[in-house]
Amino acid sequence: MSIWSELFSFEPPSDDTPELPPRAPEGFVRVYFFSGVFATEDELVAYCFGDNDDADSPTPLTRALPGAYIDTSYLVTGYQDQVGDVLSDFFSPEQVDALQSHMGPDNSVVIMSEYAFGGFPFSLGDTENLRFHGAFLIKAPEPL
Repeated sequence: MSIWSELFSFEPPSDDTPELPPRAPEGFVRVYFFSGVFATEDELVAYCFGDNDDADSPTPLTRALPGAYIDTSYLVTGYQDQVGDVLSDFFSPEQVDALQSHMGPDNSVVIMSEYAFGGFPFSLGDTENLRFHGAFLIKAPEPL
């Protein structure tokens, strides 16, 4: 397709183009919450953080979310008994209860900060291994 036909096309632009979310209010950060079922903690960690032997390749999670490249230093996981503690690090007790009931039988959580996307546009959704529960604004942590 030529540039002229793209400029004068009457078709709306494709919706699969990633976008930036609205800017978080001052003092808050946006986090994205996923849950899923993994057989082992090692399986969860490998899916989210990849293989140390192949650090140059995108992680399986990044490949599963083609609209986002994820910097794993802004990602937290929790498996089985750790789920409640990980959620408590980000959410109020009432929110933790609501999120855990929404998770159903899932035994793993993945929480990523908006910083994981490096300021680039992105799109998120369910993957084969994780259900996307949405974005949440939380109070930004105090600097160390």
